[in-house]
Amino acid sequence: MSTLRFLLLGASVFLAWGQEAIPADGVTPEWHIRSDMASLAATIGRLRPLMDSLRPDAWTANGAPPAYSQQLQSSRRSVAQIVLATDQLARKPERLTLALDVFFRLQHAEAILGSVRDAVRKYQDDAAANELETLLADLANAREKLRQHVADLAVDQEDMFQVVNHEAQRCRTSLTIEPVDSERRKIQRSGK
Repeated sequence: MSTLRFLLLGASVFLAWGQEAIPADGVTPEWHIRSDMASLAATIGRLRPLMDSLRPDAWTANGAPPAYSQQLQSSRRSVAQIVLATDQLARKPERLTLALDVFFRLQHAEAILGSVRDAVRKYQDDAAANELETLLADLANAREKLRQHVADLAVDQEDMFQVVNHEAQRCRTSLTIEPVDSERRKIQRSGK
């Protein structure tokens, strides 16, 4: 019977070995956030050459509104800002403000790039639009992971605030009760 237990334990360890080590509750480990930010940076790295290959002048020559060209320029700036923001978050993954910054920048870039994708599909070619679509899906996955990290950080900070607030209330109570007790002792001693 002990051999069967040993085999079952070994099998469960083997099966669990490939799973991610993210706690069921609490904040995602720093190493995992760093890995996610590196993955996001790699996606951005694939996005830049694609954006450089787009021809907004040809779009306008084919009847596209000039707004598409402006959106492409805006998306290039957004992508550069995301790279800087992900670098900061990778260095300090526990910072809620940095995580929110990356999250909102990703949302903004996705919206603009969605419009650029439509222009590419209509005024350039389907292959580039499909590649952009794939990269947008990767950005959406990264944003969803980041959304979960933001939620976890917010819950963790709320929990810490509750602990700090509880301790502050306990200290306040002990400070207000202690002088009363010491005054009672003085009165009891002098009254004897």
